[in-house]
Amino acid sequence: MSVDCPVSGRSRISTPVPVPDALASWLAPLRPVPVQRVALADAMGLVLAEPLAASIALPPQAVALRGGFAVAAADTVGASAYSPAFLPDVPERIRAGGLLPTGTDAVLPADAVTLLGGLSQVSQAVIPGENARRPGEDASQGA
Repeated sequence: MSVDCPVSGRSRISTPVPVPDALASWLAPLRPVPVQRVALADAMGLVLAEPLAASIALPPQAVALRGGFAVAAADTVGASAYSPAFLPDVPERIRAGGLLPTGTDAVLPADAVTLLGGLSQVSQAVIPGENARRPGEDASQGA
């Protein structure tokens, strides 16, 4: 079958080419780009050359998502405004983004804790991880 070329006006014979052969001829001259190590700030718009894995769990320790008091959630079970619970220790005040102390796994809002001398009264129960990011929640080690 003869087809006229719209640019040159000459006719040429066109033969169907199988798709795999056409792809192979188009891809043959392409070569992989050499791998480069760049600073994270300079990596915008680039593509990873190999899979990226977290070398440690992220975050490595629980982080407060709001300000308040760091507590062990188990110590607040059943606490409410009508039936407050007393904590065994005075909880540590924490700011949003701060690391939770060892032995704590949640953050109570500041208005849910009443400090009475050396005692701490809690008027709200929390579950483990409430108002906090748990260790490894963003990425586990090796992920």
